Amino acid sequence: MVAPSQPPPEVLSVKPVVPPHVLESLLSYKSKALISRVPLSKEALRRISFEAEALSAKLASEALASSRKRREATIADHDSEMVSEVDAAEEDDLMRALAGGEKEALSGEQRVTLEDVIVAAKALGLALPLRGCAGS
Repeated sequence: MVAPSQPPPEVLSVKPVVPPHVLESLLSYKSKALISRVPLSKEALRRISFEAEALSAKLASEALASSRKRREATIADHDSEMVSEVDAAEEDDLMRALAGGEKEALSGEQRVTLEDVIVAAKALGLALPLRGCAGS
């Protein structure tokens, strides 16, 4: 049997992000909400919020790309210039709405589908939560 190798000194000198007693607490209480078990500083919450916003924007961008690919496939199937022009205009409107942060509802044609979000999440290597699993 091979003995586990020691990590490099740089790794050993780094303080853990989550203190061991908090990590132990997290592992022993799986049913409680994570946020209620780990006290976070304002700076940590700000960073988490920033990271979540960046990830959300990245996911939205990937989902939009997936939606665009789906529309292009539909256009290729229909082989219609009129459909292509309408979809391009809708895509421009959607890009303006996303860039401007407009809060108004998007039309059905502009909405990103759940399938687009799933494809985007897989493309980004994100794990999606599964509902109704025996383990959760």
